Amino acid sequence: MSLFRRRTLLLSSLGLWPAGRLPAQPGGNLVVPYVPTADVVVAAMLKLARVGKDDYLIDLGCGDGRIVVTAAREHGTRGLGVDIAPELVELSRTNARRAGVDERVRFAEQDLFQTDLRPASVVTLYLFPEINLKLRPKLFAELKPGSRVVSNEWDMGEWQPDETLKVQAPDRAYQIFAWTIPAEAQGVWEGSVSAGGPPRSYRLVLRQRFQVVSGILLVEGREHLLSDARLEGDRLRFIAPAVGLRFVGEVSGNRLMGNFNEGPTEKGPVCDFQQTRRFNEVWF
Repeated sequence: MSLFRRRTLLLSSLGLWPAGRLPAQPGGNLVVPYVPTADVVVAAMLKLARVGKDDYLIDLGCGDGRIVVTAAREHGTRGLGVDIAPELVELSRTNARRAGVDERVRFAEQDLFQTDLRPASVVTLYLFPEINLKLRPKLFAELKPGSRVVSNEWDMGEWQPDETLKVQAPDRAYQIFAWTIPAEAQGVWEGSVSAGGPPRSYRLVLRQRFQVVSGILLVEGREHLLSDARLEGDRLRFIAPAVGLRFVGEVSGNRLMGNFNEGPTEKGPVCDFQQTRRFNEVWF
């Protein structure tokens, strides 16, 4: 028996549906009709999310609970599914009991925009493009750097996905998008390194747009453009080729900790490095 996923949302207050065309159900809740989700699509979403037993997954608009139940049954993942339709919440609970995972998951009748996302390391979505865009600031505000977001069918506008996957289901092909929440790395960072000699002062100026970073490294007052700069969650790496420096480290609040590798290859001398963010804004 195939399971169906129902995307149910309070849309009227958001103004995301044309006037006079809002689908309704008894009690006045506004819903998006059932949308079938094949097993292969669910499996692909969980694969892109890299879920495991240490994760906590929140599925927004959980429908029958298929994603949460599958993650718990096959990966040992704890989870929460939220939906505004009480009959679907009850169906999700029944499905969890039948799968023997009801101690690892729970389901709540609530508006997804009122859901606390802070406990989640993974968030899954099958919504509307407009809903994704309105949800994006909440994802950045509440999820920790390194948390994963996976959406079936719809992207996040200017926030480019880290991965995409096209999956062929029995009815048609589906596009799945995955993102990792980036740390806030933008700003002016200052520090010094001593590698067996006098300390050298460094100033790192980073500009950031979602997970894309660029910038310059100032070494003793001279500017050097960065290349191959990448931000993956809280992990930052870049190369300053003009001075032969490679950096790999971690952004933690206003501290940047890691190590510099000196020389044209990664086999050069390594020294520990720590910087403090002085300003959050940059001007270049």
